[in-house]
Amino acid sequence: MKIQAEDYVTKQVRSFDASGLDEQTIINYFNNRNMSNEEIRRVIDRLEGRDITAERKAGLASILELKVMANNYIIPVGKKILDIAIKFYTEFPNTSFMLVIGFIASYLIYSIPVLGFLLGPIIAPIAILALGTIGLREDIFERNLKRSIRYSVAETEKLRNEIKDYQKLKDEIKEFGTLKSNTES
Repeated sequence: MKIQAEDYVTKQVRSFDASGLDEQTIINYFNNRNMSNEEIRRVIDRLEGRDITAERKAGLASILELKVMANNYIIPVGKKILDIAIKFYTEFPNTSFMLVIGFIASYLIYSIPVLGFLLGPIIAPIAILALGTIGLREDIFERNLKRSIRYSVAETEKLRNEIKDYQKLKDEIKEFGTLKSNTES
């Protein structure tokens, strides 16, 4: 399979030989998306409340247009990248945030003139891993908390229905007792 891609910076078309890849598997993978183009654009447009400039939004929108040609098929690589990123962020918001903080901390470590060169390769991956793990722990805790809240609400709802049924039964017994005493007199 021959793959052609346009270099994002130089705009030159480059060709690659990928004879070991199954063409149909690749096409199916990239066409299987969770979000449509319009949904991805809406997510990008909703970033207004955050401190994101119009240039960065345009950059995200340009990723959406990134495509690769493989054996005369156009594969929407950019859409798949944004689809995965948005899905990951929505499912694991704390992990995503903490990973960004980890990457920023890594950049700051590397920017220290002499120590960054010496300590950066050691401390930066540890910082990213540690902060990502903290975020993942929070996401798992929140997910477990949400699950336990849903379970508690369901149990309470079941109890409430049982109480309503008990109240109906109690009212029927009371009504039956009233009817019985009226018929005996």
